[in-house]
Amino acid sequence: MRHETAPMLRLISLLLSPPLYSQEPPSIYDNLDKLESLLLDTLSNSETQSRQLEDLNRTLAENEQILQEREQLLTDLRTQLTGMSETFQKQSDLSAKYERSSKFWKTFTLIGIPVTAVISAGVTAAVMLAAR
Repeated sequence: MRHETAPMLRLISLLLSPPLYSQEPPSIYDNLDKLESLLLDTLSNSETQSRQLEDLNRTLAENEQILQEREQLLTDLRTQLTGMSETFQKQSDLSAKYERSSKFWKTFTLIGIPVTAVISAGVTAAVMLAAR
């Protein structure tokens, strides 16, 4: 932008130089002053808009980076949740296996010990009867 403004300012200063317009009425000088002021305001506004556009582009790039980081965090979270789900499923399977095993040993203990006691008593009684 600055490359374009230098020739424009030279042209304006050349147009405003007194030798070129010494025969013209003073209203032309006023109009040229207004034109120069308008051009300078336009250039200033263009530079301001360029800076604002650069700021906007920078903000957009930062927001894009934030979105990419959030996407990565969500991907990592999904991976962790999948791992936790698999672990929970394994624990659930082990718990069910333990429950079946526990039920077997509980049933065995409740039935097996009395049956063993009855069998032992029967064998002992048979041995004692046979020994008489």
